[in-house]
Amino acid sequence: MAEVVQKITHKLFTQPLDEKIVRDIRKETELLLPDVKRLLIAEVITKVRSSLAEDDHKTLITVKLVCTGCPTLHESLAVCLEEIILACTHILHTLHTEDYSNHLCFNVAAKALHGMLQYVLPKIFHHLEKPKITNLLETVYFSLFLTLTSDKLPSEYALVIAMSFNITLAYLKSENVKAEFFSILFAINKLGMNKIQKDSKHSVEEIFTLRSESLKFQGEKFRCVKPSRLIVLLLHGLFNSGVQWIYNEGSWHDINTRSKATVEECPSTCQHSEQNAVSLEYAIISHAQTQMQKDDHNEDDGNIFLYEIYSLIKSLCKGAATFTFQAFQVLQVWLSSVRKLGSRIQQDSSHVWPGKAGKGQQDFIPNNHPSGKLIFAVQSTSQDTVFHLLNSNWENPSKGVSDVVYSCMVELLELHEDGVPGRAKDLATGILAALVSSAAWSSKSTYPPLALAISYVTPREALALQPTLPAGLVRSLSVNHLAPAGAAVYKMILGQLVFCLWFEYFFIVVCEALHGDRLTQQHVLSLWLPTTLHHYPDLHIQLLSACQDTTAGWVARMAILRVARSLGIFSLKEHDGALNQMAVTSYEKKLITANKVQSNIKEFSEIMENFSSRPMSSDDDDDDDDDKDTQGELSSLSVMSYIESAVNHLNEAVRGEALSLLCNTQKTSQPVSLEESNYIKLFFKFNMNIDSMPFRQNIKKCYKALIVRLRDASAAELKKLSFRATTVGDCSTEFLRKYKASPVLKVNIELVVWFIKLFHYNLAIDGNYQRRILSLQLLKETLLAFYEKKNSLTYSLTKRYMTVCTYINLTSENIIYHENVQNSQQVTDLTLPCTLEMLLFSCMDEMDDIRQEAEYVLEILKSSHSVLSFTEAEKWLRLGLTLCNSARSSEAESGAVLLKVISSLCCNTDHDVSTLLKTMDLSFESGNLINFLFVRVEKQFLAAQKSLLEAARCAPLHGSLLVHKL
Repeated sequence: MAEVVQKITHKLFTQPLDEKIVRDIRKETELLLPDVKRLLIAEVITKVRSSLAEDDHKTLITVKLVCTGCPTLHESLAVCLEEIILACTHILHTLHTEDYSNHLCFNVAAKALHGMLQYVLPKIFHHLEKPKITNLLETVYFSLFLTLTSDKLPSEYALVIAMSFNITLAYLKSENVKAEFFSILFAINKLGMNKIQKDSKHSVEEIFTLRSESLKFQGEKFRCVKPSRLIVLLLHGLFNSGVQWIYNEGSWHDINTRSKATVEECPSTCQHSEQNAVSLEYAIISHAQTQMQKDDHNEDDGNIFLYEIYSLIKSLCKGAATFTFQAFQVLQVWLSSVRKLGSRIQQDSSHVWPGKAGKGQQDFIPNNHPSGKLIFAVQSTSQDTVFHLLNSNWENPSKGVSDVVYSCMVELLELHEDGVPGRAKDLATGILAALVSSAAWSSKSTYPPLALAISYVTPREALALQPTLPAGLVRSLSVNHLAPAGAAVYKMILGQLVFCLWFEYFFIVVCEALHGDRLTQQHVLSLWLPTTLHHYPDLHIQLLSACQDTTAGWVARMAILRVARSLGIFSLKEHDGALNQMAVTSYEKKLITANKVQSNIKEFSEIMENFSSRPMSSDDDDDDDDDKDTQGELSSLSVMSYIESAVNHLNEAVRGEALSLLCNTQKTSQPVSLEESNYIKLFFKFNMNIDSMPFRQNIKKCYKALIVRLRDASAAELKKLSFRATTVGDCSTEFLRKYKASPVLKVNIELVVWFIKLFHYNLAIDGNYQRRILSLQLLKETLLAFYEKKNSLTYSLTKRYMTVCTYINLTSENIIYHENVQNSQQVTDLTLPCTLEMLLFSCMDEMDDIRQEAEYVLEILKSSHSVLSFTEAEKWLRLGLTLCNSARSSEAESGAVLLKVISSLCCNTDHDVSTLLKTMDLSFESGNLINFLFVRVEKQFLAAQKSLLEAARCAPLHGSLLVHKL
C-alpha cells in the first residue's frame, strides 16, 4: 500500500509530468481501496505544502494537470486551496510588476488558478466560512483585475485570466452580480478613455466604488461604451467560463444553501472555447423557473442579461478594428449561450403549473423561447437583428471573420430549430429563394449563405425549387475571387447529388463553361472538374463527346483526359489499332450524335444511356462482357487519336494540355508506353522555342513529373529484375541482352537518355535563346531527380537510384537524340563528355538567367566525374580574367561568374589556383586569387586616378570588383 502511494507521489512531484502521465495516475487512483486513497490524499497534501515553499513552479504544474485530469485528487488540492490560490496570485502580481518576463511561469500560475476556481472550489464552497472565503476571493479579484487591465498581459494567456476573473466575480458578487459586471464594464470603459489612471492604487479602489452610477447601468447606455480589446476579452471570458448567472438571478444565500451534490467527473483537458463549467450550476437558482412562478408569465423579460448585452456585442462587431475576429468570436459564444438559455426555458416549461395547465403551458414555450425575440428574427427588415449583423459581414476583410460568421449563422438557425422543430429548414428555404432571386452572383457575400441554406434544404430540394441555381453558380467562374467561393457551394451540392440529377441540372451548364472564355474554362477545369469526375468516374466519356472541335473544345478535351487519368479512371496502354471496323463505325456514329448534344437535353440523355448507364445502374449487370471490352478499346483508340491531334495543334494551350495528359499519372511509378514516348518526343522537338512564359512554366512542371515517372518506373523494373551491377565490368553481353529485353526499361531508359542528349544539342552557343534557357532548366530538373544535397556545398547521386544511373551508363551509347546527328556519346551519371565545356560556355552568355542556370547545374555536378584537367583549368581561368578586364559590363559579369565557377571546380581537384596564376603570370606574388584580384583592383584604381577615360577603356574596375561580390 505504501509502495503504491510512494510511486504515485513520485510521478506527481519528482518526474516530469504531462497529461498522459496524469491520465495513467487517474486510472490507478480509481482502482485504489478507500484506505489507500485516504493515505494518498494525505501524502499529496503534505507534498503540495512542502513543495510550494521549495519550488512553486513545479508544484503549480502538478496542480494544473491534476485539476483537469485527476478528479480523485481534488480533495487533496481542496485542503491546500488557500495556499495554492495565494501562490498563484503572488506570481501573477509579481510578474505584472516585472513586465511578464517569465511567460512560462505566468502561464502555469494562470492555468493552475483557473483549475482551482473551476474544478476544486465548487466541491468545498458550501463548507467554507463566508468571511474567510470572501477575503481570499477579494484578493484574487483585485489581482486578476490588475492583470486583466494591464497592457503588458500576453495575449496567449489573456482568455484564461478573463475566465478566472468572471468565475471569481460570480462567487464574490453573487448578490448583485449583473450590476457588478456592468460596473466593471463601466470602469474598463473609463480606463480605455483615460479618465482614470490605472497605475494609481487610489484610482483602482475608486473604480469599485462607482456604485451609484453603475448600478443603474442599463442596456441602452451601452452606446456610450467605446469598443476595446479589453471589453471583448472580458465578454469572451464570461461566456467561456460557464458561469450560470448569465441565465439566472440569485443571492449569496442561494449559493450556500444549494444541494450538497458534487461533480463526480471533470473534463480531462481544459478546452477554453468549449468547456462547460458544471461546477457553478448550483450557484444560482433557475431564472426561468422563477419567471414561471410569477402570476403573469408574459411579463417583459428585458432584464435577462443575455438579451441586454446584445447591444454591446453588436457595437463591438461594428466598431472593432484590430480585434474584429475576437469580437465575432464573442458573438458566436453568446449565441451558443442563448441556445442554452432556450433549452433551460423549454425544460422548465415542461412542468404544468397550478392554474396554467393545458393551454397555458402551450402558450408559454413560443412566447418565452429566445427564437421568438425580435433580435433573433430572420425574416425582418430591422437592422438591429443578429441576422442583419451577420449578413452584412460575409465579406468582412478581417482574416477568419467570414468563417466565424458562418458558424454564427448556423447557431442562429439552430436556435430557431430548438424553438420550433423544422423552422430552420423553412428559414433556409426563404434565404435560398431570396439569394437566387436577387441574382447577385457578382458579390462574394452571396455564396456562404447560399451554401448554408442548401445544407438545410438539401441539394435535391434546392435544385427543384430553384432550377436556375446551376447557371448562377457557373457565373462565379468568370471572376477570380469568386471562383473558389462558387466551387465550395458546388462541391457541397455534388456530395449529396445522384448522377441523374446532376446530369439534368448541371451537364449543359458545365459543357457551356468548358467552351466559355479562357478564365471560365480554367476555373471549371481546375475547381469543378476534378471533384465531378471523382464522384462520377464514367462521366468523362459524355464530356469528351460534348467537346467541340474548336480551340476551347480541344483544351477541354485534353484537360478532361488529364484529370481522368490522374484520378485513375483510365490509363494509356499500347494499342495496335486493329479494331473491328464495324465497332469503329458504330463509335463514330455515337460520337457524331454526341457532338449535337448541346442543342437538346434529350440527346444528352441518349449519350448517357449509350456510354454510362452500365456503371450507374444495377439493372445492367447482365450486359455482355464483350461489349465492355469493345467500349474500352474504342475509348483508348479515340484517346490516342485525340492526343496525336492535340500535340500537333496550332494553339499552344492545346499542346500544353496534351503534354500534361502525357506526363501526369495517378502513380508516380507508372511506366511510359512506347506511344506516349513518341508523342512526348514529338512535343519536345518542336515546342522548346516558344516565347511564352506560362507555356514554358507548364513544360517545366510537366517535365518534372515525367522525369520522376521515368526514374521510379525504371528503378522499380530493375529491382524486379534484381539488377545490382555497378560497373561495366560486372556485365557480360548476355547479361545486358537479358535486361534490354524488358520493354519498360527499353522505352523509359531510352527516353531519359534521349532527353539528356537533346538538352545538350540545344545548348549550342549560337542556338535559340528559348531553347537554351529551357534546356538548362530541364537539365537541372533531371539532375535534381537523381542527385541529393549532401550538405550546403555538394551534391551526390541518391543511393536509391544508383542502379538506374548505372544501367544508363551501360546502355546509352547508341541512343540517337536527333535525326540528323548520329551521335554515340556515352552518358555517364546523366552527363556527356561535352557537358562541362558546354556549361562553361553558357556561364559566359550575355543573358543573366542562362548564366545563373548554368552555374546552378555546375554546382550540382562539381563533385562528380566531370572535373577539369590542369590545362583546361588554366585556359578557362585565363579566359575569365580576360573577360573581367572587358569594358563591356555583360562580358565583365560573365568573366566574374566564370572565375567563381572555375575556382569552385578547382577546389574539388588537386589543382591549386595559386599555381595556375603563377603559370599564367610570372609576376604573381599574391597568396591566392582574392589577393591577386585586390592587387589588380589597386592598380586599376591608380590608373583611374590618372586618367578615368583611359582606365575605363583599358583597366575597368567593374569585373574585378564583381568577382569579390560573387
